[in-house]
Amino acid sequence: MLGEFMLIEKLLIGALAVPIVEGGLLFRKGRHKLASAYVGKSGEIKKYLGKNGVKLSQKIQLSSDSMFEHIAVFGKTGSCKSSAFYIPNLLSNDLPTLSSIVVSDMKGELYELTSAYQRDTCGRRIVVYAPLDPKNSVGINPLEICTDVTSVRKIAQTLLNNADLTFPDKSSGGAEWLSMATPLLCSALLYCKHKGGQECNIATALDLVISHSNYELEMLYSNSTSEIMDQWKIFKTCLEAAGTAGSIRITLSSALQSFLDYKIADVTSRDEFRPEMLRKEPIALYIIYPETFADYLAPVMATIFSQMIDSCLNYYDKHKNCLPVFNYYDEFANLGLLPSFNHTVTAGRSRKFSLVLCIHDIRQLYRLYGQDLTNTILNNLTTKLVLPGLSEPFTIEYISEICGDTVIDVQSKSQTGDKTTISTSKQTKRLYTANEIRCLQDDTCLIIINNKQVVSDKLSVYWKGPLESMYADRIHVQHL
Repeated sequence: MLGEFMLIEKLLIGALAVPIVEGGLLFRKGRHKLASAYVGKSGEIKKYLGKNGVKLSQKIQLSSDSMFEHIAVFGKTGSCKSSAFYIPNLLSNDLPTLSSIVVSDMKGELYELTSAYQRDTCGRRIVVYAPLDPKNSVGINPLEICTDVTSVRKIAQTLLNNADLTFPDKSSGGAEWLSMATPLLCSALLYCKHKGGQECNIATALDLVISHSNYELEMLYSNSTSEIMDQWKIFKTCLEAAGTAGSIRITLSSALQSFLDYKIADVTSRDEFRPEMLRKEPIALYIIYPETFADYLAPVMATIFSQMIDSCLNYYDKHKNCLPVFNYYDEFANLGLLPSFNHTVTAGRSRKFSLVLCIHDIRQLYRLYGQDLTNTILNNLTTKLVLPGLSEPFTIEYISEICGDTVIDVQSKSQTGDKTTISTSKQTKRLYTANEIRCLQDDTCLIIINNKQVVSDKLSVYWKGPLESMYADRIHVQHL
């Protein structure tokens, strides 16, 4: 009996112990899930790495396939963007041999330092588009590239949406005038496209609107095509209120005054380069314009970039074996408002069209695209590279948030007479607080890829460190 009693006692204790142990495990698991972020190792992102993509840091290099899921580079002026990212990658022959690259180059520095290497070592034909330097620029005629009424109307909308970036609120008066000016501009563009030859350009279309009365325009259009007349009729519906026609014309001519600049009129009238060429032969296209003229050039640049994107994506749909295109867009917000760009970042993934977007202020994107579309764009940039020196509060808070929370032990002391009690509790904190991101060391970067933990690494600056001599040998300065 005693033996049976002891056996039953053990079984009861064991039965009671099971839920206690399980409860302890569940408690620990719950505590772990409460905040699971930590600084990861490169091995945890191994599936995204390779030898044929961009180098993010000293130890981290992406594969070209990962690049097609796009990259956001968070860095302001002076954050080593050029010296630790753009220049080292443009002085490396790691991308697929048969591929093209597009580089937005605000200062012309990237062209000067890397174009010779891209030509001589990487085997890419060098093309320069510089709208304020027509003597050294290839001509790109947006109107000549258009293939139908839809593409012409998209040019008109892109031009006017970027005409005055001080009207982010589309309900404002200025934006309403720009909206009413769209069919007027579209009819003129269609007419110049219909005429062809030397008249087929944006500058001529703008001059047509400025120098002709409504009656004269209607006479011209009446002998053209039904598509032109349709746009003209839409414009005429806006003329019921007194003074409307004059206000629309003034708004249009003021908004697109950059096309009255002989330099811009020159480079947008010559049809010397088509975007689909990027898909046919290895090309390094450097788009050079000073950031101090970003607002002035916004209608031009947004139109050029928008058409380039559309042409490259559409060409791939018809020619699956065409070359991949890798785009390096420095100061992305300065390119202006690119229509349907939230769809571009998703469409580019399956069409061998890689986007590397440099962002130093998320609020700039909010002003251009609104909060919802900006979030869509950011969410579709799978890789995020954070450079030191960021200080804009909204941007560093965003980065801090996506790095996640971690658990820390917090000790507290209590004194009761001569007795000191020390207790430890678990608390959560941001893995990287906003201040820690703002104070990143000058040679340090953070890398966030998809759903993996953040990785920290050292930057690879081309003019210092063990690779300095190698990069120096690859630089042969080219001046425009």
